Amino acid sequence: MMVSAEDAPLPTQGIAERAQDYRAQPMEELVVQGERLDPLAMDFLEMERIYAQKAAASRNFKIGKYKEAFPELLQLAKLGFKDAQARVAYIYLFGKGDQQKSNLKALGWLGVASQGRTRPQYRNIFKQMLNEVPAAQADLARFVVDDYRAKFNSDKLGIECWHSNINHIRQFTCRFSDEMFKYYNHMTMSGTPFSGTP
Repeated sequence: MMVSAEDAPLPTQGIAERAQDYRAQPMEELVVQGERLDPLAMDFLEMERIYAQKAAASRNFKIGKYKEAFPELLQLAKLGFKDAQARVAYIYLFGKGDQQKSNLKALGWLGVASQGRTRPQYRNIFKQMLNEVPAAQADLARFVVDDYRAKFNSDKLGIECWHSNINHIRQFTCRFSDEMFKYYNHMTMSGTPFSGTP
């Protein structure tokens, strides 16, 4: 990973001061309104709404509508969904969707997406990017990755990810870890039988 002209110049301050400067940079292009969602406090219908949002954002990303996909992907990434985290990293890495290119933000998001149970390619790309960080910026890069991992860790945010084989096709899925419990509560409260019989 090369440090581009768009990235802030490396200051002569220590790592803590540089990290404070990094965090304080305003993002004028994006306005996210509303309260941050708490996965442990949401109900089953809210989870379903987020899964629909996840599908729409994924579809927009895949067809190249990065500007439309970015706000939703960023919200999903902050909730701990690994594919959204990797896609936000891609948008920052290449400056897509009117987002300013930022190797540090890309590295931070990919660092979160690559930890724990994840897609092997996320881990491989992250290792490759980390190896390309210049020695002068290695401490700052590690600090940013650790900061993102502390804030957006899937396990801490109630997201469970797993690999499965369906019809001999390997799939990777991330969902809310207490989804089945919420589904059971929703179905029993609405009076809907599980077996399909009245």
